Amino acid sequence: MRAEPFDAFVQSFPQEGAPPSQRTEVRVLYDAHTLYVGIRCHDSRPGEILAPLGRRDKPPASDSVQVAIDANLDRRTAAFFMVTAGGVLADALLFDDDQQNFDWDAVWDGASALLPDGWSAELAIPLSTLRFPEAPMQRWGFGVKREIGRRHEQMGGDDRKRNRR
Repeated sequence: MRAEPFDAFVQSFPQEGAPPSQRTEVRVLYDAHTLYVGIRCHDSRPGEILAPLGRRDKPPASDSVQVAIDANLDRRTAAFFMVTAGGVLADALLFDDDQQNFDWDAVWDGASALLPDGWSAELAIPLSTLRFPEAPMQRWGFGVKREIGRRHEQMGGDDRKRNRR
């Protein structure tokens, strides 16, 4: 099975709406039990990727990717998953626009790998971790954010062009 990459990211900081300084590709697959997210973070200066080690749910300042899943499509709550370039994992529940609960510890797996032209992250999130209504057709909110530590740059996906078909 192949997943088409999504790469229409735009900066949210420091230059909101500007093209990102580095390319990011996201691929999403799922089976009956698990949601898989693969993220390739290209970097023209891979030796400067910030990838320190740290403890789960206490990620140090570093390059990272974050995935938010609103499985109820209520635009008020989401499950949040983070993987840093150093392999530190964090998860939280997001709610009320700007609140987060890092006490939530979901069962999921994530890993990162430094590459000659950047780094990559893989997430495997059991569907049982995500609470969603039972329905034959599912519609979820889904967001991916990348942070480049040395530049303090943040970028997220912008699929408006894709949805204009």
